[in-house]
Amino acid sequence: MFLVSTFLLSWPFIIRKLLLWMAFITSITFFLFFQSKNINYLEASFLLSLMTFMPVLAEIPTGVFADTYGRKKSILISICIELFCLIGIVSTQSFFLLTCIFIIWGIGNTFASGAINAWAIERFPEERKDHHLENYFALNSGAFSAGMVIAGLVSTFLLTYYTHDSIWYFRIGITIIWLITLFFIHENFKRDYEWSHTFALFKKNIYSGFLVFKKTRILRYLIWSEFLLSIALFLVSWAAMQSFLWDAWLKENAWWSIYSITALVTIGIPILTLKLVSYFKKKTTYLTIILILQAIIFFLSTLFINPYYAAFLLFFYNISEDLFNPISSGLFHNNISSNVRATIESFQSTLLNIWYSIGMLSGWFIAQYLSWSTVMIISLFFFLGSAYLYRQAE
Repeated sequence: MFLVSTFLLSWPFIIRKLLLWMAFITSITFFLFFQSKNINYLEASFLLSLMTFMPVLAEIPTGVFADTYGRKKSILISICIELFCLIGIVSTQSFFLLTCIFIIWGIGNTFASGAINAWAIERFPEERKDHHLENYFALNSGAFSAGMVIAGLVSTFLLTYYTHDSIWYFRIGITIIWLITLFFIHENFKRDYEWSHTFALFKKNIYSGFLVFKKTRILRYLIWSEFLLSIALFLVSWAAMQSFLWDAWLKENAWWSIYSITALVTIGIPILTLKLVSYFKKKTTYLTIILILQAIIFFLSTLFINPYYAAFLLFFYNISEDLFNPISSGLFHNNISSNVRATIESFQSTLLNIWYSIGMLSGWFIAQYLSWSTVMIISLFFFLGSAYLYRQAE
């Protein structure tokens, strides 16, 4: 089976996705953990926002670093930084030191963000590489969902029998396992360079990345469509969804039940996605239909304000990413040359992180001064704008 072949070629990175989202238990209990350190909600929110803001500054340089000095080196640096930061977080209660740690952690994450997929994709043979890409991102999505399920179970167990610190020690253990594993994984992509010329090569790779972005029409459309989609989803998830669920009288304890059910279901959804897209001649047509469907379903929430539709909307919101991302990510990477893969992905991440950072600051204003129904209608235009750009990317 072709899916098995993809897994055998990329298993370290699929396992990495599973481990990464098992470590999500630190996010589940983030505010409770810092409350135990006498860090209030506002201060903890500030620390969390640093994780979103710092990649805006560092994403592109670290992506170019990976394309210049090697993806493996870049990821190992990222993991070592993360390990240092995790140990620092459990070791101090100083808000000043925690601020420094989260700044370093935010920058450290960027060394891996563009390099992970670049390293994994270089392991695929050129023959039928586009199919390997779709399978890889589908398997990644399934591993993400499985990790979320495990994270919920592990966090429940650890908080029942141990302290909040145990959750962070669990993440430290996972990070060490990932670090050791990578030492034994071969990197196919390498550059020939002399250390005396590395800075010149670094500057050349920045220029090459911008040149590829400028000349590759489909990449520009894909990146800007992702940007519009991130705005649409941000408006819904941050500013409107929670208010809609309350107004629709969907009890909060039902939210978590739906999340748990969705996490189980979405382990298999990415495989279904690969089957669905096979019925379309063009992948952009499939992606456009999913986006239009999202726009319609979110808009209908303004007409059907009841717990049944609220439950359906929450379920659909959770699975829509797995219906969309494996295909969109595969399409994106299939249009990037290998020598600037990490750099181009960093361009995309920077653009999205700019919006996330703005969103962190503007979310309160939107929720405070606009009704959730207004926000849902506004998001409709961004969904449709994203769909239009995907059609133009054919």
